[in-house]
Amino acid sequence: MINKNEEKIIQKSLEEWENNISTEHTLSTLSADTQITTPGGFRGVDIDGLNDIPSSMIAVPYLRLIQPSSKKTEMADGKETPWGQFLFSDTQNAFETLNFVLLRAKHELKKVDANGMYVGEDYAGPTRSKAQVTILGITTDTDRLFILSLSVTSFSSFGKLIAKFKNLQVDKSYRFELNLSSEKIENDKGKFAIVNFKINKELDKKELEQMQKVAFEYGLVLDRQEIVGEEV
Repeated sequence: MINKNEEKIIQKSLEEWENNISTEHTLSTLSADTQITTPGGFRGVDIDGLNDIPSSMIAVPYLRLIQPSSKKTEMADGKETPWGQFLFSDTQNAFETLNFVLLRAKHELKKVDANGMYVGEDYAGPTRSKAQVTILGITTDTDRLFILSLSVTSFSSFGKLIAKFKNLQVDKSYRFELNLSSEKIENDKGKFAIVNFKINKELDKKELEQMQKVAFEYGLVLDRQEIVGEEV
């Protein structure tokens, strides 16, 4: 379990990334007329009448790490997703592991009720704040954007990734392809799964430039899309 000092280190690192993202968006010379091609060939909202709408406003699917207590875990074939696997919210496809690029990460305090369940801003009952790290990523084999929310139980794994980045003096989170997997844990509170990260390889110059464009275009999604995590 992550301690208070580790959480502060993670939060500080994420704040640095947040500042970098904001600065990069502000200083970017990309105009509304500039066409940015994402890996899948998408150039924005390609619908007549919506051409002026930034593609970053399109809802990005969630990637859920399924827990023993998770609900709505049905896959596209009608079977239940085994706990410890990752499930896409739109296609209902599940995976044991994914290779991806981390475009952005954000540290937030979300409201939960007395039972620890996430609630909206309009919830009238007693609440408390719960830390959450939200990741915007894109798969490297299928070029699929996704949002993954990490609960406190996975903070330690994410902190180790940050430590590796710092050791490598990484200037951009999207400089590397990462591997996403899970680890099943059992303690006095029961069984649950946590996220694990591994650095696969450094992107080449062309890949890095492409990922930078995607990060510019979609980086603000985490500010516009309501992110609700899953209690562990």
